[in-house]
Amino acid sequence: MTTTILISFAIHIVAIFWCLYLLLRYKTKLWLQCFFLSILLSSLNGWKYFAQHVLNLPEPILSFTFLLSVFLKLPIFVLIIWILINDSIVQNKKKKEWTEFLEKLLKGVDFVKISMVIERDGKFLLLESKFAEELDIPGNDELVTEKTDITKSSRRGLKEKTGLLLIKLEHYLGVFGKEFDDGRKVRFICYLIQTKHGEIGLDKKVYNDYYWISPNDEKFKSIPEPVQVILLRAQEYLNKNPHAG
Repeated sequence: MTTTILISFAIHIVAIFWCLYLLLRYKTKLWLQCFFLSILLSSLNGWKYFAQHVLNLPEPILSFTFLLSVFLKLPIFVLIIWILINDSIVQNKKKKEWTEFLEKLLKGVDFVKISMVIERDGKFLLLESKFAEELDIPGNDELVTEKTDITKSSRRGLKEKTGLLLIKLEHYLGVFGKEFDDGRKVRFICYLIQTKHGEIGLDKKVYNDYYWISPNDEKFKSIPEPVQVILLRAQEYLNKNPHAG
C-alpha cells in the first residue's frame, strides 16, 4: 500500500511540475487551467490517503470517499485532455493562418521584415539612416519566415537598433512596401509596441540620429507616405485606447 501511494504521489508531482513548465513557457490560460486541475487531482489523491491513514474512517465511509474521488478524477482527466486537444487545434489553426498570410505577403517581393512603431507623449520615434535621406521607423534585420516568432524577433531587433526593451506587441497596424535602390522589394509587417522607458542607444554604424515627431510637426511631411499612413493608424488607435501607449 505504501509503495502504491508513493508511486501515485510521484506521478501527481511530475504532472504538476510538467504543467508548471508549460505554464511558464507558453503563459497561456489553457496551461494555467491544466496546472490547477493537476493540483486538484493531487489533492484528491492526498485526501484518500488522509481519510484512510489519518482519520481512520469506517469502511463504508472510506469506500464512498474512494468512489467519489474516482468520479471526480474522471471528468478532470477528460477536461485536461480536452484542453490539450483544443489548444493543439487552435495552435495549428494559427500556424495555418500565419503561413497563408506570409505567402500572400511574399508575392511580388523578395522578403518580409518587421517594423515597430514607438510612441511617447503623442510623438513617434523615427530614425535617420546613414544610407538613406528619409526618416523611418525602427525595423528588424531578420527576415520573416513561417517559423519566425514575431515577439522574440522584434525584441532582438529593437534592442539592436535602439537599445530599448520590448514589453509587448500592442497592436497590428498593417503592412507597407518599399523598394531599395538595388531593385530589391520588401514588405514590412508593422506593430505598435510597448517598451520600457529608457535612453535611446542607436547603432551608430547604421544611424545618424533619431527624432520624436508628431503628425502635426512640419518634419512629418518628409516621412515616406506609406510610413505616414502607418503612424496615423497608430495615432487613431491610441486616441481610442489612451492607456495603450
